[in-house]
Amino acid sequence: MTTQFPDKAIYFGTEGWNLVIPEREERSEDCGNPIVHPDDIFKPAHYGLRPVGICSACWKGYRFHVSIDQNGLVLDTLALSQDEGTPLARINGVAPSEFSSYSDIRYSNVKLKLPVSGILRIGRDIDEDMPRPMYGIPSYLYRCVFEVELNDGNLIAMVNRSAKYEKFRSDNRQRLEDGNRNFYALFD
Repeated sequence: MTTQFPDKAIYFGTEGWNLVIPEREERSEDCGNPIVHPDDIFKPAHYGLRPVGICSACWKGYRFHVSIDQNGLVLDTLALSQDEGTPLARINGVAPSEFSSYSDIRYSNVKLKLPVSGILRIGRDIDEDMPRPMYGIPSYLYRCVFEVELNDGNLIAMVNRSAKYEKFRSDNRQRLEDGNRNFYALFD
């Protein structure tokens, strides 16, 4: 199985951030709020869209970019491969355009506020020396990790977790390189 493409974030104007898949049903250390899975942020079906798998690295059939800043969490771009015969919907008044790279349809500058509550984890600068699991790129592989607390899409707080995951990589490098991926207990 191929590692899945991560959805992207623009964090206070800086591109290159990925939305991070939680290792399991996690809660924030600080406030106890659940860590939000990127697939729960935006649901194409809510807009009458029926995406189909694009390739082995995008089985869900779509990818999106969000912006995170003082205005909260906003859907910026959506690219998807649409189920044939499904009418194309507008999202926040934005019509789709044709697109060719890994998708059929693209929505740009959507500017749709996403009413998400919980902790959204974002990461950048992947440690390329570490092995990657197939389901996605977990928090511990990023050198820079932030947790963004949201309430109904509004920004509440941000916490830098980079040191936590650097320590995890350092303490568990050999186990991870040996292929032992049963290490969730280390986060308890």
